[in-house]
Formats: sequence, C-alpha cells, structure tokens
Amino acid sequence: MTAALTARWLERWPAIQAGAFGLLHQHAVHNVLVDTPDGPISSRNDWIASLVAEWTGLTGDTMVDRAACAAEIGSLGTAIFVATGIEARNTGESAFGPATSRTVLVSSATLALVAGDRIYRAWRFVDRGAMAQGLGASLVDAAASLAATAPARGGVPWEYGEVGAGLGQAAPTDATEPTVGLPRALQSWAHRVRTPWNTRTLVQLAPVYSPDAELADGFQRARPIHRWTDHPWSAIVTALPDAVLFLERGCASEDADGKARAAVLWRWVGRHTGIGLGVAASGYRLHVRGLTYFELVDGTIRLERVFTDRLGVLADIQRRRNSDTPSRAL
Repeated sequence: MTAALTARWLERWPAIQAGAFGLLHQHAVHNVLVDTPDGPISSRNDWIASLVAEWTGLTGDTMVDRAACAAEIGSLGTAIFVATGIEARNTGESAFGPATSRTVLVSSATLALVAGDRIYRAWRFVDRGAMAQGLGASLVDAAASLAATAPARGGVPWEYGEVGAGLGQAAPTDATEPTVGLPRALQSWAHRVRTPWNTRTLVQLAPVYSPDAELADGFQRARPIHRWTDHPWSAIVTALPDAVLFLERGCASEDADGKARAAVLWRWVGRHTGIGLGVAASGYRLHVRGLTYFELVDGTIRLERVFTDRLGVLADIQRRRNSDTPSRAL
C-alpha cells in the first residue's frame, strides 16, 4: 500500500506545489493542522492562502527533482514525505521585491499524516532564504520585511519564557528515545545520527555514511562530504553552542531493489550566542526546525538532503527584537 501511496503523492504534490492549490480541497481535511516556520496553520483555506502568497510573482517552470517515502505508523494512519525542487521565473512582484525576470529554485519538503488519502496533520518547510538570495534580496532585509508582514499564527509563546533555563528542552546526550514513525530497524540508525551531534563527537558519524555519500541543501546540487563543517547543522551548532538535537518524527520505506528511503523531522533547541546564522548573536533561545531526506544503502547514508527555512529563523529573531521585553529574552 505505501509504495502505491508514495507513487500517487509523487505525482500529486508537485502539481499542488506548482500552483494546483485547489487539489488540497480533495486531499486535506478542512481543519488540517500544518506547522510552518511562521507558526501553525489550522485550516485548509489558510494553507491554500499561504501557498498562494508564497508563489506570488513566481511562475513554476521546470521540475528539477523530487523525492518521497511513505510508511504505515499504526493508529496514526500513514506518514508520507514529499519534497520537490522546482525552477520558477520571477515574473511579477514577489514577497522579496519587484519582478527581476530571474529564475530561482524553490525547494520545499512536507511530512504529512494521512488517513483515507487525506492529510490531517503536516509539517512544511520552504527554503525562502535561497529564494531571496536568488532574487538578489538581502537576507536581513527580507527577514525584517517578513517579520513585519507575516500573519500572527500564534507560533511559540515566547513571552512566557522558560521557568528554568533549558527546562523541557534538554535531553541526555546518549538518549535512545524512539523517533515516532521510524521502523524498529532504523531506530538504532537514528540514534547513531543524533548522538554524535549532541555530544559534538562528529568523528563518530563516519560509519553512518557510505564512502561515496553526498550532501545537499534541498535540491541544490549534491556534493561529496569532505568535512562535517560543510553540513548545514554545523552552522546551527556554531550559532547555538549549547543546542540539543531532537529527531521528532519520521517515515521510511524500502524500494524493490532494497534501497531504503527515510525522512526525519528535526529540531535544534539552544541559545543564540554564537555566529553562523548570518546575524549577530541575539541571546534568544531558538527552535531551528527542518526536514531531512536520506537514501540508505546497506544501512548507511548514500544521499542526504536537508530542508530548512533559514529566512524563517532570521524573521523569528527580528520579530522578537521588534517586541522585546525582559521576559521575552528568557
């Protein structure tokens, strides 16, 4: 069943992503809950509106690549992951300024829970930072604009702060808690990915990757992994030196040829006291989230694509600076 579902969504979701937003009326419940870097969306109509706003001024042109996996997860139904890379032409005024006639790569990734072939829960990330830079916009200026205009969807209630520093945010560095949605065979693999990052012993990652492993930001061109400092998570760790990595949810499936595909929703939580996000240290405690897609051969990573919204993180910092009070800096 999951192979057929994966195939269906590999055809369906690129069409939705490229402009056939009305398909969500057929394939999402009316009160679907969608997590985004701008906060949660709690209705199908609002989700469609956010997609329309995202594509304002852009015209989808060429499908660069796509990836998917799906897995049964018991009473929760089925988890599906679909990512698309679409080249788009900037034919009108967009969220990043006037039309430029440039072509940009729109990389997006969605992890969703499906019941009866309809999405009722989803997590979605688009690399708006790469889009802004591709259109010649400053990330800092784009973040300021986004912070001023993004809809108030609740997000994290930062004004309440934390009762104690790190309360509820820290986990034992050798924790083996299961990642929801991953099969038992991949639970130990997920632990082998998480633990070296949390202990900052990245040399332990070497056995997790095949010798010819490649890494990519979204659907940018994949490249061999020569140094762990090239990994997008390294910039997060540099900016948030005390950050803890959580692998929150995933799905995985196996092809007929034995190659496994897995997708994991992750969250880094730490205080922004270092450099690495493109702005000066803010001192705020940040939640940096994203989705990563893996292709595995014999249990080792052959390809890794990391999807996150760098611009959303900068906008979060700017929003909090705009309305800063002593309690919000906790």
